[in-house]
Amino acid sequence: MLRFEKTSVIKATPADLYRFFLDPGNLAKISPEDFHVTELNAALPLTLGAEFSLKAEVGGAKFVWSGRILVLDPPKRIVDEQVRGPFKRFVHTHQFRGIDNHTFLIDEIEYQPRFGPLAALVDKYVIRPRL
Repeated sequence: MLRFEKTSVIKATPADLYRFFLDPGNLAKISPEDFHVTELNAALPLTLGAEFSLKAEVGGAKFVWSGRILVLDPPKRIVDEQVRGPFKRFVHTHQFRGIDNHTFLIDEIEYQPRFGPLAALVDKYVIRPRL
């Protein structure tokens, strides 16, 4: 299993940022420019065990992604996993740690790409640059 982690500092409280991430409609606001959601199905706000799905296009490749909320620990952590999609396995943890009037947002992704013997190359040149 591969692992990716990125930390950002956001000028917002952990509670505000937590609520922001519970709304899948905000995905477009935080995605790379070449990531286009064409259809989104999710109950709002997301709840523990809730499933969601989307159709998207990245760099000309279209795919369907279905996920499930595994952990809701307000306002500290949200964990979701891919149920169906382009990866063999994909678990995404959002951690929110407050400092003054800012929040450390720690995104941790554990994933396993498909593509058999080409997985390492696809990860290096396609997947990791977009995470």
